[in-house]
Amino acid sequence: MAEETVTRLVDDLDGSDATQKVLLGLNGEWRALDLSDDNHTALLDALGRYWEAALPVKGSTGGRQSTARATGGRPRQRDYDLGILREWAAEQKVSIPARGRIPGSVVERYQAAVKDGWQPKGG
Repeated sequence: MAEETVTRLVDDLDGSDATQKVLLGLNGEWRALDLSDDNHTALLDALGRYWEAALPVKGSTGGRQSTARATGGRPRQRDYDLGILREWAAEQKVSIPARGRIPGSVVERYQAAVKDGWQPKGG
């Protein structure tokens, strides 16, 4: 005796047969919806003007925004020199990553040292 298992994709809104899966993102949260053709069309109609006004985002979906995007398209400017901060950290034997973001607590300690008069050896 042969058996056949059928999987039916169901529209999350009304229980009808769904024809497509839609991934929606808003404010860093992502949701997946299974929609019928009719509900997919209704979603596109509702979002149309917002979609047309929005800018495409490259890269992965979800997660944090890049610094450039979060600050209106420009990379955030540091109020310190990264090379000099690294020099200070080496002198103080403060461990920091060779690449990537410097922990905020280290930046605060460095800025306090500068405020208290610390200067790089070359200057």
